[in-house]
Amino acid sequence: MDLLYPILAVISESVGKTADKFNYTRNKIRPRELLFLLFSTIIIGLLASLVFIPQSFPILSLGTVGIIAFMIAISFGQNFFDYVGLHTKNLSLREPISNLEPILASFLAYLLFPSERNVKYIVAIFTGVIILYLGSADRKLKLTFDKGIIYLLLGTVCSAILASVYKFGLETIAPLYLLLFRIIGVLVLTQLFFRPNLRSLKKPQIGLGVVSGLIYIAGNLTRLYSIQHLGLNITILILLLGPVVVYIASAVVIKEKVQPKQIVASAALLALIVWATYL
Repeated sequence: MDLLYPILAVISESVGKTADKFNYTRNKIRPRELLFLLFSTIIIGLLASLVFIPQSFPILSLGTVGIIAFMIAISFGQNFFDYVGLHTKNLSLREPISNLEPILASFLAYLLFPSERNVKYIVAIFTGVIILYLGSADRKLKLTFDKGIIYLLLGTVCSAILASVYKFGLETIAPLYLLLFRIIGVLVLTQLFFRPNLRSLKKPQIGLGVVSGLIYIAGNLTRLYSIQHLGLNITILILLLGPVVVYIASAVVIKEKVQPKQIVASAALLALIVWATYL
């Protein structure tokens, strides 16, 4: 039953990313306005859920406040570096670089948490990342370390660190409140640094941004519940299926062509996860 959490997280977050991609390509929304819509929608949705399903406010010790502050800083760093990294000249390198995140996250989990020291999952995650790379790699790509690439790398490192911070936070804070604290903090910092032009937003951009934000509520919460109940490494492993769902959603929604190597990689990845989880 607990395996439903990461599976729902994969589906929700992948559908959300596809919606964002559609908003970028068809509606021409800018990243700073989209971030504002996403964060605002998530906050309103979480506060509304607290009205209908009340939860006790967590006891905030000095250590807990420190974890929350660090989580917000790392999360903002992830969004900041990802945003400025969008201006790199070679955006086709974005996906291969982001594939490093599961490896870094699982390595940190192995170092920080004794319960995460299962070599089988580490090997499966590393193998899964290689499968993903081979399934999407462009042989013509040449890595040049300009500022954009460095920003993307820093964003990936922040994202990997954030996974372990979640696990620390979940020891004392319920998933809903942990997500609420993070999004409120990041929204405030985003407003200070990026200052979105809300007057430029059009109805199609707003509508799709709100829908995407609602989808991310489900994706983020189920990810946190998965980390809490199953652990980091098994969650990371199953979340590797994200690109597979994106391939399918992009083909259905945006009519992008799915390449044969992506189909082969998806099947191999699914088999790997079944092996690591059940055998």
